[in-house]
Amino acid sequence: MTRFQSLREYLGQATGSPVLLRPAQRLESSLPSYLAHSYSLGRGELFGREMAIALATSAKDNPPTFRRLQADYQALRQACGDRPLALAFEHLPSYLRSHLVGAQIPFVVIGRQIFLPHYWVDLRDREEAPPEPSQPFLTWSSQVVLLRHLLWHDVESLSLSSLAGKLNYSAMAMTLVHRQLEAEELATTRRKGHSKYLSFAEEGRALWELALPKLRKPWSRRIPVQGSNLPTSHKVWHSGLSALAKRTAINADGFKVRAIFGDQLREAEKEHELSVAEHMEFAQIQLEIWEYDPGVLAEGRSVDPLSLFLCLQEEPNERIQGALEDLLDEVKW
Repeated sequence: MTRFQSLREYLGQATGSPVLLRPAQRLESSLPSYLAHSYSLGRGELFGREMAIALATSAKDNPPTFRRLQADYQALRQACGDRPLALAFEHLPSYLRSHLVGAQIPFVVIGRQIFLPHYWVDLRDREEAPPEPSQPFLTWSSQVVLLRHLLWHDVESLSLSSLAGKLNYSAMAMTLVHRQLEAEELATTRRKGHSKYLSFAEEGRALWELALPKLRKPWSRRIPVQGSNLPTSHKVWHSGLSALAKRTAINADGFKVRAIFGDQLREAEKEHELSVAEHMEFAQIQLEIWEYDPGVLAEGRSVDPLSLFLCLQEEPNERIQGALEDLLDEVKW
């Protein structure tokens, strides 16, 4: 998970509102070199309003001075034009946060604190705050960690830092994961030496049934693709009925269904590797756009069985529902 993805997920979790956020490379290229080396720029929407984010690259053991932050903020505001701007950090000492609040400079410290006076304010320090309030659904990173535990049975034996490396998540993303799993009473955290580990509240099918109301289908939308023109430089995975037919006795009628991670789709579109049909009736392939990378849990060329269940659980067809039960019976809980 990239730093922008961690930031987007934290803002969405903390505000309870969907957050659109993506890197703004064109805007970043216009920055003076000293700012370009110190910040990564992003653009997006929060509560339906445009915003710009300057994500600092400074290390935890080398914080900037408050005077430097003030000067950077003014220079970045000029570069971002009319869009409201907020600074964002992975780490920031409490005394600097207090100075930023006093100067009314909007900022976010991922997983710790939000000060966005034009949008929404959260001044709690997450190290001292009570557990996160219950949310309607798990975040995508929390869902991936839980599904990995159910499928691979290795999460409890891995420290949070080791797990972050295997899933390509940031340390901050894993902090948000364990806090949410604790708040939802799906897991607790135990410490061993200097490392933290997860311990789940139930095992196997019992944990799946407990967590299921908090889990979502991983695709956000489906697009029709002409012919067999799928991206060649980015992996796609069998999904939907195409994947279900490989695991159960059901027939895969109609479209071939494939899955791709949303970030990889955007790269494929830039590289003109995708031929989208105007209407589904002209397509040969239905491409699911996933909120997390199918490859982190995939088995062979197909998406994992639990994510596949979530993709199809709302289908009213009785044959599909029967096949989904067969699918769960095959999982090695």
